[in-house]
Amino acid sequence: MKRFCSLLLALLLLVLCCSAVSCGKKQNALLTYQKDGKTLTFPSNYFELLASRAKGSLAASGVTVGGYNATEDAFWNYTDKFDGETVETLNEYETKQILESCKYYLAAHALFSERGLTLSDAVTKELEDTLAELVETDADGSKAKFNGVLSAYGVNYDLLLELYRMEEEIDALKESLYGKNASLVGKALKEEYLNEQYLHLYLVRIDPYTYLYETDENGDEIYYDAENNKIAYDTVVGVRVVEDNGSVTYRLPDENGNATERYAYDKEKGVRAIALAEDGSSYATAPLSGDALDAFYDKVAELSTIKTKADFEMAYAEESAYLQENAKASGYVGDLYLPTNASYNSILDEIVDSLLGMEVGEVAFLDDESGNYYLFCKSAPESGAYENEQYATWFSGFAAGLVNGLFEDACRVLFPYITVNEAVLQTLPSMKEIKPNYYY
Repeated sequence: MKRFCSLLLALLLLVLCCSAVSCGKKQNALLTYQKDGKTLTFPSNYFELLASRAKGSLAASGVTVGGYNATEDAFWNYTDKFDGETVETLNEYETKQILESCKYYLAAHALFSERGLTLSDAVTKELEDTLAELVETDADGSKAKFNGVLSAYGVNYDLLLELYRMEEEIDALKESLYGKNASLVGKALKEEYLNEQYLHLYLVRIDPYTYLYETDENGDEIYYDAENNKIAYDTVVGVRVVEDNGSVTYRLPDENGNATERYAYDKEKGVRAIALAEDGSSYATAPLSGDALDAFYDKVAELSTIKTKADFEMAYAEESAYLQENAKASGYVGDLYLPTNASYNSILDEIVDSLLGMEVGEVAFLDDESGNYYLFCKSAPESGAYENEQYATWFSGFAAGLVNGLFEDACRVLFPYITVNEAVLQTLPSMKEIKPNYYY
């Protein structure tokens, strides 16, 4: 359930990054901001739009609770302590989360106004062009018809245009406060965020299968001339053959020196390529068997007994050398950084949970449903790791996450100046009634 709640929060954060607020409209004001003689309002229409976005994101992500998805009422009737303390339905919990998010949007709009920021005419025109294109593609050029489409999400053309405008304002506000890619954020804050939000580990993974090389129609492994990206034929032993399509190959000779069906590959100078699976999404593998499988389980038994950092480092070095020397060996060794608030839907979730309860230098051992085994050692984050190209894969979301966190803090400072119109809140549709929004 912790991972599910993390996903809910992540989806709401996504809405924050892609949404905004409005003021000066004549809709029912759900929220009112008052400070230093200034009054801004947040219309209930945007609550409905944000709720529809959240529901659409949950449905599109395939999230289920009790076997139900977000488009089914039973999903929202599910009861648990989603916040770790209060027993409530998922509908009640999500409604509170969206209301909380609305406060962020209104506070962000207030900050944008207070800083005297404006959008360029070019950005404004681009937004107008975007809406015009939506009218054309989604409503056959009819603005009235487009308003009918948007009414399902509580807004109309003008409200959506202003919402898109405010999206750009939020981006401009973040850049003004924190710079592009957090360039204005000091190192101390970056280091604090690194240590609070990322786990550093060294990992060894061993697998009960082996990679397969590419083969030809005869089942023989193909050898390539790596420099020229061509097939490497043995032109000394092989018999030259001109194929039906005009290409030239070399075939192995029979006892009389005539070409056979099998190709003659240069196995000394050529190299083999790991084959892809049929769907192209991963490498092709075959399960280990016989002595190779016995050796695998001997290694499993050996790794499972490792408890100290010194023994782990020895095993890490040995497995690294083994993988470098054996191209077909499936497995992995690596130096990783994992965000603690992510949901991986894999063994990585279990690894993160384990690491959260471990001390630096501790070692743990896990296995997954595919029969892979994982040995890992927790390590302290290295200063400036987020700027190290070696770790670029793991820190692709570092700057955005840091900025979002700082941005939330800045907005929350203004929460005491925001009041909720409870009467309006009670009239809003529930998450069960909200239509999932996948587009706007």
